[in-house]
Amino acid sequence: MTQVREKEVARSASFKYRTISEFSAALADKDAFGGKYELYPRDGSPALTRLEEHVAELVDAKEGGVLLFNSGMSAVVTAIELASPKEGEAVIHGDQEYSQVRGYINQDLKTERGVRSIEVDQGSLKEVDYRIKAFKPKLVLLETAANGTRMAFLDVKRFLALKSLREANPLIILDNTLPTNSNYPLASFMRENPGLRIIGVESGTKFYALNQELAGIAFTYNPEVFEQLQRKRRKIGSILGPSATEKIQSVIPPSKSEFDRANRLIAKNTYALAKVCLEAEKVNGKFNTGYPNLPNNPNKDVVNTYSPNGISPVLFIESWEVKPAEINRALWEDPVIRENADLAQSFGLSRTSLSYNPDYRYVRVAGGMESPDQIAELQEAFYRVLSKI
Repeated sequence: MTQVREKEVARSASFKYRTISEFSAALADKDAFGGKYELYPRDGSPALTRLEEHVAELVDAKEGGVLLFNSGMSAVVTAIELASPKEGEAVIHGDQEYSQVRGYINQDLKTERGVRSIEVDQGSLKEVDYRIKAFKPKLVLLETAANGTRMAFLDVKRFLALKSLREANPLIILDNTLPTNSNYPLASFMRENPGLRIIGVESGTKFYALNQELAGIAFTYNPEVFEQLQRKRRKIGSILGPSATEKIQSVIPPSKSEFDRANRLIAKNTYALAKVCLEAEKVNGKFNTGYPNLPNNPNKDVVNTYSPNGISPVLFIESWEVKPAEINRALWEDPVIRENADLAQSFGLSRTSLSYNPDYRYVRVAGGMESPDQIAELQEAFYRVLSKI
């Protein structure tokens, strides 16, 4: 059945001009990536420029260049394609990372192009350094906090000081999605190393768009890399669109202080839940708890130096004895958890959420913005369920 519009949609461009001089100025601005005029949406707009300037404040990259993309993965892929790794060239990346990034490297790059995929434990600088020396990679892509069950953590300050990085001179992509700048100052580490080609990336969906839109962020202090990113974004068409720009502008935290306050509360509450999960693990012995601040994490010292109250908005419960669906179901059947949490796949939400992936052996818990009393109630419930699972 064909739908009939109640009102005919106007097919008039919102970016049209009435004089040659104005149009010429707009075209010149387009070529310079100025973002001061309304033109074809793939070329940017004043609204997008304003939003990028605000995001630059939130990621603490005002002196650098910040670009927005239509998803976190499009930001990562656009950055990867700057390196354009070819057959036989090496890409070093984490052995635990976001599944879509792993898929892009191991399928699109390795299988289809013949690129060498070299996985490393990002929590071991000794291993990272060894791999860089051995393979002279075209690209190094690492998450600050691994989005995987062990939650290995990268000591970025020491990593960027490696002599091997300067000798190999790869393009470096660092994903700070989980901590954000609120909990780990990636941008400041990048500023301290102007001689390296570094791109910071984040998903913009969770803490910037508040899960109302998809978005991705890339930022750099290298002018040449920034210009390359601009051109690659235009070619690929991975720019944040007008409607998403408008929506995100309406929901994004208005100040750095508000942004930090929310993100730190979420990380603090997640850490509180991780602590009781670890206590239940000691009683139960059927699962492992992954969280960067916990005493069972090899990288806990550097993590607690920067963010002792919690650094990640998610924790992992991994088990090879109990199916993740069963753990998730047991948690959800508890009346306190069911009343105060949600079943949801994302994170950065107001309420604690539970999710699991049937292809892997874990449950992922994402803390919310609960009050101290509410999080204490959830702690009791998590311990009650997990200690008897």
